[in-house]
Amino acid sequence: MSSKTAPDTSIKSLNRKSYKNFRDYLKRIVPELKYNSLTDKDFCQKLQITKGEKLTYGGLLFLGKNEDIQDKFPDFRIDYLEIPGTDYAKAEPRYKFRIQEHENIWEYYFVLFQRLQVYADNPLRIGNMGIGKEDNKQIEALREGLVNLLVHSDYFSPMKPRIRVFTNRIEFENPGSLPRPIKELMKEDVSIPRNPVLAKLFRCAKLCESAGYGIDKMLSWKEFSHGKVLFETSVDKTKVTFTLNQNYQKLPETTRNYQKLPETVGKHGNGIEEKIFEIIKLDGSISRSNMAKKIGISNDLVKYYMEKLKKSNRIRREGADRGGTWIALAGESE
Repeated sequence: MSSKTAPDTSIKSLNRKSYKNFRDYLKRIVPELKYNSLTDKDFCQKLQITKGEKLTYGGLLFLGKNEDIQDKFPDFRIDYLEIPGTDYAKAEPRYKFRIQEHENIWEYYFVLFQRLQVYADNPLRIGNMGIGKEDNKQIEALREGLVNLLVHSDYFSPMKPRIRVFTNRIEFENPGSLPRPIKELMKEDVSIPRNPVLAKLFRCAKLCESAGYGIDKMLSWKEFSHGKVLFETSVDKTKVTFTLNQNYQKLPETTRNYQKLPETVGKHGNGIEEKIFEIIKLDGSISRSNMAKKIGISNDLVKYYMEKLKKSNRIRREGADRGGTWIALAGESE
């Protein structure tokens, strides 16, 4: 269904900021991608964002303007709650955070991933050469769970995709059943996404696995977090649950790798971008990896937003890559 054209849409139905951010992301994070050199028209056609003069349903959901999405999918949203308890009855208050509505799936992805990755541990591993490297296996497993929810949801259903973060587990629940029994999907390297256009767009951005290996990536949570991954499906919904290990549950909230970031800040918009800018103002010699730890995001995301800050002339580099420093150009981009 995601590859069919959405009636009464056109290229003007795209959110231009989301579209530009998506293309910039691909050029910076996946520079080898063959689609990067295409014109906007050819790019949209090749990735099935558009067909002819209209947007596909997948293109609309992924990069469309919210008002145009709401016209085709009334009350479109991804429902995310953080609940301070093991169930609703024990939670007081009922929830401590609920995500605001965002323009489209691309915008939702980054905000949701920012919230979820603080529930994963990324310990420093020392390699054969004595060089430390962060282990992101848990983060990758949760990311696969998030993308699985976004790609396999039935957006025409009155039920909404939902994520519930309890103190002992994370639940990803999407409208729509699995295409085959879960045991059968685990045995085969087959991919049958409900929304193939969405799957392709996430694959191009290297944000999900292909050829059916997404389930393996989610199941790796067991090995690297010592939690469990549970799959439940019925005729109208699918739920994937990641249990949180006891060590995480015992940590007081103030000691968890967690920082509340504003979802939008000022005229420049993105809260992560503004956080990076403020950190550079305080310490221009900070490394990308240390910045990623402070904020609670991946190194790739720090690189992406720093490139945006450079492009908008809000920061500049002085000196060599090693030993140099970043300069925050406060007020110079006005």
